[in-house]
Amino acid sequence: WNRWKIDLKESVFNHDQFKDNCLKNMLISESDSHLDESFEDLFNRVFVQHIERDLGKMGPTFLWDFPAPLAALSKIDPIEKEFCHRFEVYIQGFEVANCFGEETDPNLLRKKCQEDLVHRKAMNRVCPPIDEDFIAAHQEINRESAGIALGLDRLFMILRDETSLKDSSSFV
Repeated sequence: WNRWKIDLKESVFNHDQFKDNCLKNMLISESDSHLDESFEDLFNRVFVQHIERDLGKMGPTFLWDFPAPLAALSKIDPIEKEFCHRFEVYIQGFEVANCFGEETDPNLLRKKCQEDLVHRKAMNRVCPPIDEDFIAAHQEINRESAGIALGLDRLFMILRDETSLKDSSSFV
């Protein structure tokens, strides 16, 4: 984002500022049919179209300090509330790992689930019920937790210098 002088910390909670910066830097256009999308959707679209493909070209690249609206179930940073405890690893333009420190406070989890439902409803997406067993489990077990998902199929694809997951995975 530095390339376009977009300060994520300033624009994470100011959707209009983020959109204006994307327009000014020609990352999106005035004729774009997606100008009314959420910060999360706009961020993801610009990220995929203009940034992701160049990540990890010179070696593994770690991205961290993801914007809070992309937190999913990760913990929000208590000091810099614009960001969450999440990182991703890229090699040759492909995301090979995704990790985050999980939010374990049952009240905050319920709030995140409710906010997600509001967002899904506004975007005419499927709205599954809140997983009450998931919330209850966090009331019983109150400890820090983190996890990482490593895409072995993507890693094998890169190591074998293939261009499609279909070439490297018997599961696709």
